[in-house]
Amino acid sequence: LIGMGQLGNTYFIHGKLKIRSSRELRSRPLRNNDFGLERQGDKVVSLLGKTCEECEALLVQAGRKYRMALSIDGNDLRALYNWGLALSFRAQLISDIGPVSPL
Repeated sequence: LIGMGQLGNTYFIHGKLKIRSSRELRSRPLRNNDFGLERQGDKVVSLLGKTCEECEALLVQAGRKYRMALSIDGNDLRALYNWGLALSFRAQLISDIGPVSPL
């Protein structure tokens, strides 16, 4: 039970870091000039997509681990609370960028 919760926490924290990275990438201004920054902008968009996909996958994994912890002990309030947080962060990600992949 403790191991499942800790694994869920690991996925969750990594997912939160990916959300922060995606927000930083979205905040970068894209400038057009004669030096080819348009290509660099394409790289940022590609990296943003990859980061968001990884973030969603990590948050889904965290939710699954918390759900498994709850299946072991249905009274584990920490797992229930953390599962709710993982769902909330996933909803924030989806509202920021739209759905990434059907799950």
